Amino acid sequence: MQSDGRIVTAGYSYDGNTGFDDFAIVRSNSDGNLYTGFHRTGKVTTVIGDGNAHIYGIVLQADGRILAAGESLNGGQTVFTLARCFGSDQPPIVKPGAATVVTKTSAVLAGTVNPNSLPSTVHFEHGLDLTYGATTADQVCGNGTTAADLRANISWSPIPIQGAIRFSKQMIHRQSFLPGPLPR
Repeated sequence: MQSDGRIVTAGYSYDGNTGFDDFAIVRSNSDGNLYTGFHRTGKVTTVIGDGNAHIYGIVLQADGRILAAGESLNGGQTVFTLARCFGSDQPPIVKPGAATVVTKTSAVLAGTVNPNSLPSTVHFEHGLDLTYGATTADQVCGNGTTAADLRANISWSPIPIQGAIRFSKQMIHRQSFLPGPLPR
């Protein structure tokens, strides 16, 4: 139980799409109703590994974050697993934007990040298909509460292309103190 009377419970939740159990954390008000200020629904599930993942214990940290301990299946092995969940009402918001100044050998990737008071870094993954294959350097986003524009210049060796260039990109948010997966 938190000092404000809210209740935090954890365990696992079955994902019908994958057929596996995922880490699950629920935050409720003292009356038992879901606290919707926690990840908008009062619940968060996290896919970890390539099979079942179960939480067996949690610690409520002084900064409001939740540290969950359990096990997950990774590469056919059951391993000890730690995950740290944002304790704030909202995790950072990452929005990739359209690429600009696209040529046969370069482009400018763009997006925005609102750190929501959490120290954050972001990088772009990019490539000519969804396997990406290349990563830009991390960009520090700070820990503010307003969206910041981020850009990254990328280039590649000339390739024989007829017509329009089409490539894929995504923005990946990381917190330097959070080595594990992020809640979805």
